[in-house]
Amino acid sequence: MPAAARISCVVVGHNDIDFETFAAQQRALAPHSGAYHEVKASSVVLHGKRSPYMELVNHGIEQATGRNPGYDIFDAPSLGVCWLQSFLEQRNFIVERVNSATYEARLVSLFHQAPDSGGVARFPQGNPRPGLATTRPSG
Repeated sequence: MPAAARISCVVVGHNDIDFETFAAQQRALAPHSGAYHEVKASSVVLHGKRSPYMELVNHGIEQATGRNPGYDIFDAPSLGVCWLQSFLEQRNFIVERVNSATYEARLVSLFHQAPDSGGVARFPQGNPRPGLATTRPSG
């Protein structure tokens, strides 16, 4: 993106959450929702807590090699983020893409704390229109 370009919007992908907290929240809703059934089907009890299968894979590799590879099923280009960026760019928006709100430090670099902002993050280039797109939490 050219340095002089004004960003119209930033499309941000998933935000990873603590799986154990998510599982506990879903468990509390179990009498009213099938979400906890999904949590149980997509996780395993590891060291006394519910963990996603990828954490089990990382644990096994770490036990075998001494190194945790940090594999994450969401560490891949998000199709939703790419599609939305393409859609907006076809309509002449200048879009910046951040695949993962959790793991991409680039997200922080797109915002800054203005001294007079009262702690509110502001875009360095103009005032883009706000927007929000979400996906389900990882797990």
